[in-house]
Amino acid sequence: MSAVLKLDPASAAVPVEGWLVLAMEGLRLALPQSEALQIALAFDLEHVDDGGPEVGRLSRRNGKAWPAYCLDWALRVQRSTPAERRLCVFFGTQDDARGILCDRVWPLAADADLRPEPPRRCMSGPRWPAIGLARFQDGVAVVTSAAELKAYLDFLAEEDHGRLYSQSDSRDPRLNLNQLKEPSCQSRKS
Repeated sequence: MSAVLKLDPASAAVPVEGWLVLAMEGLRLALPQSEALQIALAFDLEHVDDGGPEVGRLSRRNGKAWPAYCLDWALRVQRSTPAERRLCVFFGTQDDARGILCDRVWPLAADADLRPEPPRRCMSGPRWPAIGLARFQDGVAVVTSAAELKAYLDFLAEEDHGRLYSQSDSRDPRLNLNQLKEPSCQSRKS
C-alpha cells in the first residue's frame, strides 16, 4: 500500500512509495524517494564560490552540471560547507536537477514510517518549502516535494533574496521552526 501526498486540498494526490529523510543539523527534511535522482558524496562536487547560493556542482557526462546548495537548520543559505555535510541528495529531473547537502540520509521504504500531516496555520510565509509535518524518530520532519524545494531554491537564487536571507535576520519571512513551540501552533485536545 502506498501513501498519497496530498496535503493541500487544491492539489492533486500524488502516490508516494517510500521517503528519504535528509538531516541538516537539527532539521529533518522528508522528500518522496521517487523524486530523488541521485545521492552523491560531497567530496565529488566541484566547489563553486561565485557569490551565489550554490556551493558546488556535480559534473555530468552530458556536460550539464547539477547545482548543489548548503542550507542550515532554518533553511538559510550557508556559504561555507560544514565538515558534517558529507552527502548531497539531487532531486528534480535529469534536465533540471538541484542538490541539497546533508549530514545524513535515512531511506524509508515503508510508507507507514512517515505519516505527513498538513502544516499548521502558523507555518506560513511568502516562500517556504514545507507542505506538511510528520513525526520522525524523536522529533518532527518537515515534509516537502521536489517542486517545492526547486521553487524555494530559485527564490534564494534571486539576487535580492539570496543575500538578505543568507544571514540570521529578524526580517526573514520564512518559517522559524521555534514557532512550532508557540501556543498558536500547538495541537489542541478536544
